[in-house]
Amino acid sequence: MIFESLFTEPRVKSVDIYDTHLSLDIYLKNKKCGNVSITSSDIVYSISYRLKVRKGMLAISNVELKYSKGKLSIVNSNNDDQIMLQIKCKEDIYQKVLFYFYEAKNSSSDISQKKRKEDFFGKID
Repeated sequence: MIFESLFTEPRVKSVDIYDTHLSLDIYLKNKKCGNVSITSSDIVYSISYRLKVRKGMLAISNVELKYSKGKLSIVNSNNDDQIMLQIKCKEDIYQKVLFYFYEAKNSSSDISQKKRKEDFFGKID
């Protein structure tokens, strides 16, 4: 039993979409061990299992999501595509996350473009 648990990896158990963010609950076997939250500006993650602790926050503009061999990878595109977090995930969940991620990323881009216009032209009502 101990030998089996050494090779068990955390997995995304559920995805919830709220008004302000998307939340992924991460489980190891039947116990919650972490969370990933995606907003229009950041990805925040915290996972703790066995002796490993992974915590971080990345600007959404510096992140890419990848899916390979049943795993969701959060990749820092500003740091030689360094994998910041990799967790088991079903493809249908990944598709939901990816759709939300690009919507949020585009929203973030629209907000920064609007801010630049306001800075240049002044606030337009």
